[in-house]
Amino acid sequence: MIYLEIAYAQKDEAKPFGVRWDPKEKLWYFPGDVLPEELECFRPAKTGKGPVKKIILDIPFSYRDIADHVATINRLSSQAASEREPGALTVVKMIANPAWRFLNFYFLRGGFREGGRGLYAAMSAAFYVFLKYAKLYERRLRTQRRL
Repeated sequence: MIYLEIAYAQKDEAKPFGVRWDPKEKLWYFPGDVLPEELECFRPAKTGKGPVKKIILDIPFSYRDIADHVATINRLSSQAASEREPGALTVVKMIANPAWRFLNFYFLRGGFREGGRGLYAAMSAAFYVFLKYAKLYERRLRTQRRL
């Protein structure tokens, strides 16, 4: 039996391959000993007879690939920028806030302990913040040109 971390939204995708719900462990599992290729995209939550170990899904399992992640960052930063008004300090925030986000994610929250994955998470979080303020700055420049 192989326990898997499967999001509720993905359960219907995994069910046709024999995945079942264990109400006691509150995890999905595959009853066999060898995981089918179709289920390899789901992260194992338990191996052997050890205790169930909950695993937070990381980037390779949250997005199809890095391009998908960057597209999501682009979409969400556009949405966040559209919900705010550009201010006089937008340029300063475009520099300072991404730096703070990186330091916060990588050092204060312990991303350095995750190695390359932690670095990727901190860099992509900082990139999101940079894009948000860059898009605000771009909107501010367009508004000034119209006047």
